[in-house]
Amino acid sequence: MGAVAQKVDKDYINSLKKEKEILKEETKLNALKLKAAYETIDLQKMMDDAEKLNKKADDAMRTAKKHSAEMTNGEVGDEKLSKKASRSAKDASKYANDVHKQTEKIAKSKKYIEQLEEDIRKQGLRIEDMKKNNA
Repeated sequence: MGAVAQKVDKDYINSLKKEKEILKEETKLNALKLKAAYETIDLQKMMDDAEKLNKKADDAMRTAKKHSAEMTNGEVGDEKLSKKASRSAKDASKYANDVHKQTEKIAKSKKYIEQLEEDIRKQGLRIEDMKKNNA
Protein backbone atom coordinates (compact mmCIF):
# COMPACT_ATOMS: atom_id res chain seq x y z
CA MET A 1 0.00 0.00 0.00
CA GLY A 2 2.79 2.38 0.87
CA ALA A 3 4.76 1.73 -2.32
CA VAL A 4 4.53 4.33 -5.02
CA ALA A 5 4.72 3.01 -8.56
CA GLN A 6 7.36 4.76 -10.63
CA LYS A 7 6.81 5.28 -14.31
CA VAL A 8 8.98 2.73 -16.04
CA ASP A 9 9.73 3.02 -19.72
CA LYS A 10 12.40 1.77 -22.13
CA ASP A 11 14.61 4.83 -21.65
CA TYR A 12 14.65 4.32 -17.90
CA ILE A 13 15.49 0.63 -18.30
CA ASN A 14 18.26 1.44 -20.78
CA SER A 15 19.63 4.04 -18.40
CA LEU A 16 19.75 1.47 -15.60
CA LYS A 17 21.48 -1.04 -17.91
CA LYS A 18 24.13 1.55 -18.81
CA GLU A 19 24.68 2.34 -15.12
CA LYS A 20 25.06 -1.37 -14.46
CA GLU A 21 27.72 -1.62 -17.18
CA ILE A 22 29.56 1.38 -15.75
CA LEU A 23 29.52 -0.25 -12.32
CA LYS A 24 30.94 -3.47 -13.82
CA GLU A 25 33.75 -1.49 -15.44
CA GLU A 26 34.42 0.38 -12.18
CA THR A 27 34.63 -2.98 -10.40
CA LYS A 28 37.22 -4.10 -12.95
CA LEU A 29 39.13 -0.87 -12.35
CA ASN A 30 39.15 -1.43 -8.60
CA ALA A 31 40.36 -5.01 -9.10
CA LEU A 32 43.24 -3.71 -11.24
CA LYS A 33 44.12 -1.14 -8.59
CA LEU A 34 44.14 -3.86 -5.93
CA LYS A 35 46.42 -6.06 -8.05
CA ALA A 36 48.79 -3.13 -8.53
CA ALA A 37 48.81 -2.38 -4.79
CA TYR A 38 49.52 -6.00 -3.84
CA GLU A 39 52.22 -6.29 -6.49
CA THR A 40 53.83 -3.10 -5.21
CA ILE A 41 53.94 -4.57 -1.70
CA ASP A 42 55.46 -7.78 -3.09
CA LEU A 43 58.01 -5.74 -5.03
CA GLN A 44 59.11 -3.94 -1.87
CA LYS A 45 59.55 -7.30 -0.10
CA MET A 46 61.60 -8.59 -3.04
CA MET A 47 63.79 -5.50 -2.94
CA ASP A 48 64.34 -5.93 0.80
CA ASP A 49 65.25 -9.58 0.23
CA ALA A 50 67.62 -8.59 -2.57
CA GLU A 51 69.35 -6.14 -0.25
CA LYS A 52 69.85 -8.91 2.35
CA LEU A 53 71.11 -11.29 -0.34
CA ASN A 54 73.53 -8.63 -1.59
CA LYS A 55 74.93 -8.27 1.90
CA LYS A 56 75.32 -12.05 2.25
CA ALA A 57 76.99 -12.27 -1.15
CA ASP A 58 79.34 -9.43 -0.25
CA ASP A 59 80.25 -11.04 3.07
CA ALA A 60 80.80 -14.42 1.40
CA MET A 61 83.00 -12.81 -1.25
CA ARG A 62 85.12 -11.11 1.41
CA THR A 63 85.45 -14.39 3.29
CA ALA A 64 86.46 -16.18 0.10
CA LYS A 65 89.10 -13.53 -0.63
CA LYS A 66 90.39 -13.77 2.93
CA HIS A 67 90.69 -17.56 2.74
CA SER A 68 92.33 -17.31 -0.65
CA ALA A 69 94.87 -14.84 0.71
CA GLU A 70 95.52 -17.13 3.67
CA MET A 71 96.20 -19.97 1.25
CA THR A 72 98.80 -17.98 -0.63
CA ASN A 73 100.47 -16.99 2.65
CA GLY A 74 100.11 -20.42 4.24
CA GLU A 75 101.90 -23.63 3.65
CA VAL A 76 101.64 -25.33 0.31
CA GLY A 77 99.26 -28.28 0.45
CA ASP A 78 97.34 -27.12 3.53
CA GLU A 79 94.20 -29.19 2.96
CA LYS A 80 92.15 -27.58 5.73
CA LEU A 81 92.80 -24.10 4.37
CA SER A 82 92.07 -25.31 0.86
CA LYS A 83 88.68 -26.70 1.89
CA LYS A 84 87.80 -23.45 3.66
CA ALA A 85 88.69 -21.41 0.60
CA SER A 86 86.74 -23.75 -1.69
CA ARG A 87 83.66 -23.69 0.55
CA SER A 88 83.80 -19.90 0.79
CA ALA A 89 84.06 -19.57 -2.98
CA LYS A 90 81.08 -21.89 -3.45
CA ASP A 91 79.04 -19.86 -0.95
CA ALA A 92 79.95 -16.62 -2.69
CA SER A 93 78.95 -18.10 -6.04
CA LYS A 94 75.64 -19.38 -4.65
CA TYR A 95 74.75 -16.00 -3.13
CA ALA A 96 75.73 -14.18 -6.32
CA ASN A 97 73.43 -16.52 -8.26
CA ASP A 98 70.62 -15.88 -5.76
CA VAL A 99 71.09 -12.13 -6.16
CA HIS A 100 70.90 -12.50 -9.93
CA LYS A 101 67.65 -14.50 -9.69
CA GLN A 102 66.15 -11.96 -7.28
CA THR A 103 67.11 -9.11 -9.61
CA GLU A 104 65.30 -10.86 -12.47
CA LYS A 105 62.20 -11.28 -10.29
CA ILE A 106 62.29 -7.59 -9.40
CA ALA A 107 62.56 -6.56 -13.05
CA LYS A 108 59.64 -8.83 -13.95
CA SER A 109 57.55 -7.41 -11.11
CA LYS A 110 58.31 -3.81 -12.14
CA LYS A 111 57.28 -4.59 -15.71
CA TYR A 112 54.03 -6.18 -14.43
CA ILE A 113 53.27 -3.10 -12.31
CA GLU A 114 53.86 -0.86 -15.33
CA GLN A 115 51.44 -2.99 -17.35
CA LEU A 116 48.85 -2.83 -14.57
CA GLU A 117 49.21 0.96 -14.42
CA GLU A 118 48.65 1.17 -18.16
CA ASP A 119 45.58 -1.08 -17.85
CA ILE A 120 44.28 1.13 -15.01
CA ARG A 121 44.72 4.22 -17.18
CA LYS A 122 42.88 2.61 -20.11
CA GLN A 123 40.08 1.34 -17.86
CA GLY A 124 39.66 4.82 -16.38
CA LEU A 125 39.36 6.31 -19.86
CA ARG A 126 36.83 3.63 -20.82
CA ILE A 127 34.71 4.50 -17.77
CA GLU A 128 34.91 8.22 -18.51
CA ASP A 129 33.78 7.52 -22.05
CA MET A 130 30.85 5.43 -20.85
CA LYS A 131 29.78 8.13 -18.40
CA LYS A 132 29.91 10.80 -21.12
CA ASN A 133 27.80 8.66 -23.41
CA ASN A 134 25.35 7.92 -20.60
CA ALA A 135 24.78 11.57 -19.71
